[in-house]
Amino acid sequence: MPRLRVPKSLRKAALDGLAAYFANYVDQLCVNRALSDVRQAIVLIKEYTHPCLPPRLYNEVCRKFLAKFLWIQRNRNKTHSASHNRAALEVLMDLDIVGLQCVGEIMKYFDPADAGRFQRLSVLKLHHVWNHIGPKSLENFDLRNLIELHVTFLCVDRDLEVVGANCPKLLVLHIEESRRVTDNGLKALRPCSELRVLCVAGCQVTDTGINELLSTNKKIIEFNMGRHAIYSAEESFDVLSRPRSLVCPFMKRFSIKCHSITDEHLHAIVELFPNLSYLRINGEIKGDLCTLKRLDKLIVLNFIVSRYNYQLPMDNMNELLTSIGKNITMLNLKQLTQAGLNFICKVCVNIEHLTFHYPKYSPPRPMVVPSFRKLKMFECIIHPEYTGDSRILEFSTMPELRHLRCYDEVLSRGEFMESLELILFDHKRFPNLKTVFASGINAAICERMNQAAKQKNINFFIQPY
Repeated sequence: MPRLRVPKSLRKAALDGLAAYFANYVDQLCVNRALSDVRQAIVLIKEYTHPCLPPRLYNEVCRKFLAKFLWIQRNRNKTHSASHNRAALEVLMDLDIVGLQCVGEIMKYFDPADAGRFQRLSVLKLHHVWNHIGPKSLENFDLRNLIELHVTFLCVDRDLEVVGANCPKLLVLHIEESRRVTDNGLKALRPCSELRVLCVAGCQVTDTGINELLSTNKKIIEFNMGRHAIYSAEESFDVLSRPRSLVCPFMKRFSIKCHSITDEHLHAIVELFPNLSYLRINGEIKGDLCTLKRLDKLIVLNFIVSRYNYQLPMDNMNELLTSIGKNITMLNLKQLTQAGLNFICKVCVNIEHLTFHYPKYSPPRPMVVPSFRKLKMFECIIHPEYTGDSRILEFSTMPELRHLRCYDEVLSRGEFMESLELILFDHKRFPNLKTVFASGINAAICERMNQAAKQKNINFFIQPY
């Protein structure tokens, strides 16, 4: 039997309905009425909703409302004025909301002059460039309860001084690509003794500054794992700069970016961070990967190499996986052959998430994805120069597969669409498949397949990625 849709819980359905009603109502006001009417509507939403919901649920309704409000504008291909969108954000202001989270695309309309109106702020994410709205400092926020802060591109040393002086509970700090952050900013973070997650990739900090911070803030468990760190042109923290005696026993997730990853780099990682569970390597492998066997808690290996035609040393990789494959739950590799895919299926018996690049040159027949018994996420990236015209992939039985992602315009080919339709209705081989993300599939095809799934009450959704 297929995995059938189950009715939403009454609470979730009510919250979703409430958020959708608010979004549509405020959207119509923005179209037909003055700004003062929009702001008055937000006041009424707060007055009647906030006293009736616990803080967490009110925060959830507001998050869904604001996301839906922006989605309506995108779907119509016409955005409201910044002042109207900024007015919608006032639904989170001037209220005592324990655990308040200010996140999402709506924050690009935030006016720093309103910073003090967010009370009990717990999570703050400012990823968008703030245009035409004055000063860009964190000083006006109430940061006493802040546990998570993301200020991509925009952070400066002065902001970190504010964080160090006002955020004793801070756990997560992402300030990627903030070119005006230096070692002085890192020194200001020393009072944040509870800091667990830090990403400073792309900042103007030195190895010395990072080493001092790692030695002072010893509870850090994740370093430089941010999304932008993957694409940054610069090398990140050099592990060879840290004395081997300064071990970081709490470090669990670490990312290294270097043009060449040598034996010395691999030995340094193993000795400095002996308890790693997640390792991301961005660079060309020159050393012996078998050095990583000593990381007995390692369950995730993520290889990202900027040079497109670079090939991982798969013989060396296979030797490593022969020893630790049974521990691996997530693996991200470069190009794989059919033999390589079969080998991973054989030795990585507990793998749940696999990502790889389809070969640049078309094999004589479709690549067959073997029967991974525990795989939940499968991602395949098609080389942009791929010129094959045969069916690209065929799938064996995967009883736990939830999500399938394929990237490249070639996936609009009829052969792949036939494969997708076979997967959609093959409930015996893919009983738990829920979503397919694929580039190159037009909206009409997506709608047709989603309607077919809906009519059969199958919990399945396909969308362009």
